[in-house]
Amino acid sequence: MALTFSGILNTVKPMETYQTKNGDSIKSREVVISTVEQYPQVASFTLRNDLAENFNLQEGTIVTVHFELKGRYNQNADRVFNELRAWKIEKGGRV
Repeated sequence: MALTFSGILNTVKPMETYQTKNGDSIKSREVVISTVEQYPQVASFTLRNDLAENFNLQEGTIVTVHFELKGRYNQNADRVFNELRAWKIEKGGRV
């Protein structure tokens, strides 16, 4: 399933590095994008590894994000956590 979201890049957060349980290193960065319409929609996307490290677009740029929905269930908290994980970001798009 191809999911896309187009809008203005509002926020680019600093890159963070995490260690997994098996010792691997994961690089992660969050970006916030909002649509341009009467009632703008705002979404936060997670970029991982190469995409996070090589991200060089400036805030205010119109972009299209290709992403997948990731979800996981935490039994201890009896909660579901969702993440919009970007796998490609292109400059330009329909706003």
